[in-house]
Amino acid sequence: MPLFKKKKEEKPAEKISESYELPELPPMPPMPVSEIKETAELPELPPMPTMVARAPATAAPTAPQAPAVVPVSITKEIEEKEKPFVEERKAERIEREKKVGPVYVKIDKYKDALTNFELIKKKLHETEVLLKKIKDTRAKEQTELELWEKELEDIKARIASIDARLFGALE
Repeated sequence: MPLFKKKKEEKPAEKISESYELPELPPMPPMPVSEIKETAELPELPPMPTMVARAPATAAPTAPQAPAVVPVSITKEIEEKEKPFVEERKAERIEREKKVGPVYVKIDKYKDALTNFELIKKKLHETEVLLKKIKDTRAKEQTELELWEKELEDIKARIASIDARLFGALE
């Protein structure tokens, strides 16, 4: 599909005759005399009443003038009123959620849920046992570390006493 084509020459539309005259209509067929009714005797209509422009009877009452706006105090009052409204909506939503009717579950799904629940309980128990073992191991390690620290302190004290006895006499 080429992007650039030669434009096709547009043929000018046939010009409509500039005389806007309509062709003459054919003559009406003759009607029988029995179908023609006398239209000369029409009843006269009463004269039209003249309309007088007036205000509508149910005019809207004018709005009272608004008092001057106090910027700080009104704003605080509005904010305080909005908070309980939001809390009421939350309470309504909770009540709607509580009003949910009975839940129907397929037996297969119920059994699957029970097996999954039991499996989770079993793994939770295993995790608790492992956590208890880890805590016991940490406690044993802590007591072991404390013993090693005491032994190191004893060794340091002995070295200091030997050093003082041997090399203290030379000075």
